[in-house]
Amino acid sequence: MIFSAQSPKVLIVDDEPANLKVMREILGEQYRLSFAKSGTAALTLLEKELPKLILLDIMTVSYTHLTLPTNREV
Repeated sequence: MIFSAQSPKVLIVDDEPANLKVMREILGEQYRLSFAKSGTAALTLLEKELPKLILLDIMTVSYTHLTLPTNREV
């Protein structure tokens, strides 16, 4: 299946390029993907469009003292 404009948006946040590549290979044909390598970059992307799902590597160094949204209205 190839994604379309109606495919759900997924934000993937990880500071390891190999992990981002694997996620693109696994999910790239079914979802519209956005990638961020830091918490700051993720927050910038979230200001533009809220995804249906965020896959977040909680071990990413830039998340120290970062508060992520845990709930939103749909």
